Order: sequence, then C-alpha cells, then structure tokens
Amino acid sequence: MSITMDYSQASEGNGDIQDGVYECVINRFGFDNFKNREFIKFDLIVRNDVPQKYQNKHIFDNQYPKKDTGAYAMGYLFMIGKKAGIPDHKKWPDLEAMLRDFAGHAIKVTVKNEEYNGKTYPHIKNWEPTSFPQLQHRWKDSGNATPMYNQQPVFGQQPQTPQPATNDPFASSGQSVDVSDDDLLF
Repeated sequence: MSITMDYSQASEGNGDIQDGVYECVINRFGFDNFKNREFIKFDLIVRNDVPQKYQNKHIFDNQYPKKDTGAYAMGYLFMIGKKAGIPDHKKWPDLEAMLRDFAGHAIKVTVKNEEYNGKTYPHIKNWEPTSFPQLQHRWKDSGNATPMYNQQPVFGQQPQTPQPATNDPFASSGQSVDVSDDDLLF
C-alpha cells in the first residue's frame, strides 16, 4: 500500500485549541446543567473547507442565564444570530426553535484559553460574520458538504443526518449536461 504525505491532513495533537481566530460552523446546541443551574451549550466545529489549523475540532461555548433574573441574555444570543446571518425580525415559537435555526450557519470566532480552577479552557471571546460564506464543510461522519441541522435540542444526542442543500445551482437534476468545445475557455 502506497502512502503519500499530506500536510493538510496533519493532526494538531490532542491538546486544546490554541488562541486565535477560527472559521467555524455551528454544529448544534443543547441545554445542560451544572450544580442545578441550566445553561445553553453551543457546539461549533472548526471548518475543514477553509485552510486553518484544528480542522474538525469542536469548540464549546456555554451561555448561562443571569443569576438575578434567571433569563438568558437575549441580546447576546441575537448578536450570535446576526453574525451567523439569521434574518432580522425572524420569529420562532420558543428559544429551542431559535437555537436550532443557528445550526449549520458559518461563523468566525476568536478563541482565548483561560484558566479556571486550575484547568485551562478555550472560551469564545468574539463572534464575527464568516469571511467564507460559501460553506463547503465536509461532515466527518458522512463526507457530505451540506449543513447539519440539529432537530434534537438535548445536548449529547447525535445530530441528525445532514439534509441536502436545496440552493446548489450545480446540483444534478437527473438530466445530462451538454458542453461543446465552444463553451470551454481553453
């Protein structure tokens, strides 16, 4: 069996992601609980369709409700939605539906590792619109270059099978494509 060195497939090790800016896709979200305090846990994946370190690594972001009111900082969640390209004035029946809608959207994040109780954890310090809006991320489990939409709001469950993109102008509709020599640039 022949093997060819491929730097683009080189692993960056098992350690946490380093401080930096990463193009990601929002994989899924869930509600989790720590010491009887519920929080939202976002799961982002470093995109593999953009040349960068740590491709396919997960970055988690936890959003806790305010201690005094028990309500989530909706302005912060709206900011994430805005940066992810969710249309302004879009309506959802509840928070879970809104967060499910975030899945599959490209986003750029700034990660900073911070120490807490003697351990170092990566934290998202900044959310920005992606510099690469044409999402072609290949999902590790399926190989499909389509967004993965999580319809399961409980964290820890496997995401649903990716749904095919419907806005691909190059997708085959089952008809043959005729190309003449006059259509080619070379």
